[in-house]
Amino acid sequence: MEISKSQRDLAAIQEYDRAELREMLQNIAMSVDELRAIRRMQPTEAVEMVQSIEEVCYLLFLSENNL
Repeated sequence: MEISKSQRDLAAIQEYDRAELREMLQNIAMSVDELRAIRRMQPTEAVEMVQSIEEVCYLLFLSENNL
């Protein structure tokens, strides 16, 4: 009886891990696609995008630190 509970627990953990790995792989695939799109950008477009990201990060920093 205890073995079957342990087996069920292990199966549940493995399924959770598989789901988590699937999600991570999907995120990696999307990141690769995004990086490819960035590499196709003109330098000025890439600079503008980086500046926008920096501005958002700065605003998040300010809001998290109540500044």
